[in-house]
Amino acid sequence: MNKKGLSIFLGTTLLVGGVAGFVYQNEVSDFFDLLYTPNDPAAVANDFWKVALSENKARAKGYVSNPQEYEDFVEGYSKYDRASIERVDEQAQTYYVKTQLKVYRDEVYSIPLFTVVTSINGKYKVDVEATKLSVADAAFDNVISYYENAISGGEKVLHFTRDDQVNPQFIAVAKQQLRHSLCNLAVNSTELLSGTKDALFTECEPSADTK
Repeated sequence: MNKKGLSIFLGTTLLVGGVAGFVYQNEVSDFFDLLYTPNDPAAVANDFWKVALSENKARAKGYVSNPQEYEDFVEGYSKYDRASIERVDEQAQTYYVKTQLKVYRDEVYSIPLFTVVTSINGKYKVDVEATKLSVADAAFDNVISYYENAISGGEKVLHFTRDDQVNPQFIAVAKQQLRHSLCNLAVNSTELLSGTKDALFTECEPSADTK
């Protein structure tokens, strides 16, 4: 193989290997990491989690916005731990990278969150504290997405509509169940986090109108 052909082959191999490493979250070497770390919010988030979930967690501080105060915040380690990137939302030059963690400990935990990425002196870095606080928001984002997809699919497949009008009985049941579920979610979540039950919303009090 001549020099030009060899260069093309190596370049193609690195490109394909880089994409595979990014998409499938496979472990790669330190040498390969140096070859594939573009200054892109999703790539930085991906590489941060790749290191933060590894045995060598200390390297993750190189990806965070405040490395002086960075501490490992993923308890334990398993070679099966993974993070997958789902989408990137941008608001006021801050990037919210929807991330799904799958962590293996005494049981398997699926933890949704937004990896919050900001620009520090032209380099994208992960805001660890904002990322920690995003778990509840990301979990609710999953719930809303699942609910909307179920309703949309049910309407198309199970014929909720009659003459282009949604069945009033379905609307009534859906409203009542949605209210009941959200109230239970609020109570259970606050009890889990604070140890005390709190209705959060006046609509969730027992005396509230249930229509």
